[in-house]
Amino acid sequence: MDPITHLASGVVAGGALRGRLDTRLAWPLAMVSATVPDVDVFLPGDPEFFLRVHRGITHSLVGGAALALLTALAFRLFSRKLPLRATLPAALGIVGMHLFLDVMTTYGTQLLAPFSDLRVGLPGLYIVDPLFLVTLAGLIALVLRLCGATRAGTDARTAARRRVWGRRAAWAGVVWIFFYPLTCLNMGNGVRTAVAYRLVAGQEAGPGVTDVRVIPDALAPIYWKIVATRGDTVLMGSARLGASAAPLNLTAYRRADENLLRELGERDSLFATYAWFADYPVMVRRALPGGGRAVEFRDLRFTTAVNFLKPLLNGADRPWPFSLTARFAPDGTYAGLVFERHGRAFIRPALE
Repeated sequence: MDPITHLASGVVAGGALRGRLDTRLAWPLAMVSATVPDVDVFLPGDPEFFLRVHRGITHSLVGGAALALLTALAFRLFSRKLPLRATLPAALGIVGMHLFLDVMTTYGTQLLAPFSDLRVGLPGLYIVDPLFLVTLAGLIALVLRLCGATRAGTDARTAARRRVWGRRAAWAGVVWIFFYPLTCLNMGNGVRTAVAYRLVAGQEAGPGVTDVRVIPDALAPIYWKIVATRGDTVLMGSARLGASAAPLNLTAYRRADENLLRELGERDSLFATYAWFADYPVMVRRALPGGGRAVEFRDLRFTTAVNFLKPLLNGADRPWPFSLTARFAPDGTYAGLVFERHGRAFIRPALE
């Protein structure tokens, strides 16, 4: 998930903690615990290091537990009202909430690191979910209003009742943090059931479709991305919740050549890492000025199939995020690579 959603989940959890930790540090503890796994984004390194490390050890069960312990110990230094027996379970639970939200996205999370680099992902949420964020913001406003300073003249009984209702609202928010992604995942499964038969039966894209996946698209859970395989072609389309019988507006891509990726991986390990990282790899061949050529590898996770969002996210002048391009000289020899991420290009010439 995006950092703002993680931070918002920490604020909600902090409101729930105030009933167990009677201190003003309950909210800071919760907010730090909710965001600390993302410390990996600040680690220096090249793109290959980023692909391997982000959502790696700091997002694993082992690493998350270690970060929770460090967070609890750090806050213990600030106040004796925060005993480890109370702060450690709270930090563990909130770090676990962070891991849960990340697992529910399509990016993938290495829950078993350092013992395995398996990327675990349940496609229920888009990386940024506006509806989820808005509902969390509403819950936060309610919790802060109920748990905040009382107005002058308010009697102690009324103030205590407001705090009780504030904690209840916060716990309702904690339940929502788990309920919403699981509900979205179920919605996606329903969309897949509706469109898979049409595709496999050849009603939408002709015969030969052998695999159909449905993952969240921008503005999920309203819009869902359809990714289907047909031989050496990968089809990407869009389905809207409640209108899955409508045309899917499929776009065809050439599936990435695994043998080519393997050969390139022997020249530069970034290609091997990319083959491990990408879930729906496709490739585009194009000519380069001066007679050379390029093969660009893309992952369909990091684009949109929603027509009115394509100009914004997939404009012709916008490089695909998390794309890797192999460049070849006019004589066919490998010349180097270009990796694109969030508008930044990493260029590395052919290794000697």
